[in-house]
Amino acid sequence: MKRGQDQSQFAQTIQNIQKAKPDWLLMLNVGAAQDSFFEQAAAAKLNLPMGSSVKVMLGFEHKRFAPPALNRMHATANWFEEIDTPAATEFKKRWHAKFPNEPYINDMGYNAYNTLYMYKTLVEKAKSTKLADLRKVIATGDACIEAAEGKICIDPKSQHVSHQMRLISVDDKHAVKVLKDYGTIQPYWLGQIGCDLTKKNDRKQYTPSDLPKKS
Repeated sequence: MKRGQDQSQFAQTIQNIQKAKPDWLLMLNVGAAQDSFFEQAAAAKLNLPMGSSVKVMLGFEHKRFAPPALNRMHATANWFEEIDTPAATEFKKRWHAKFPNEPYINDMGYNAYNTLYMYKTLVEKAKSTKLADLRKVIATGDACIEAAEGKICIDPKSQHVSHQMRLISVDDKHAVKVLKDYGTIQPYWLGQIGCDLTKKNDRKQYTPSDLPKKS
């Protein structure tokens, strides 16, 4: 059932889900109004496993809503504030010292920081701010930084970034647990099928139905 962004009442939707008896739910709620689904579903004891590409690490719903609204939510992410490594702990300490009123370091803030830090690294290696010089550094395959998630690098061919990916789940107390650490995921596939920005300054936006041609 399609709902508008202002939709905040989900009784009928929840009843439809209960009748359908699915094994799990894929969630892509947008905005505060739609997020009210979680509390209403918990009140109705829906208690189904959920998956989302945007929940927890982006909107930190497990902090905004009382347990157990996000119970059994699953997501894969390169960053969430509960990452418990020395590098992540140090990053969080510095971030919250700089921004003491920040309730949660979400992935948009974290990735924006990494983008600026990666640019700084490229400029230092290139000793230039010119795009052509920066791209020469990227072409070497050595455009990398030590990020809070782990080491990340720009793939020379696609110029997408590798990430350390983890599968996480939220429990009934809203604690976040890492179910699986996938390690570093490389953005290799575009380069394998023909996209090579080290050879051609391609500006086309590819889609699964419109892929680059191998030369």
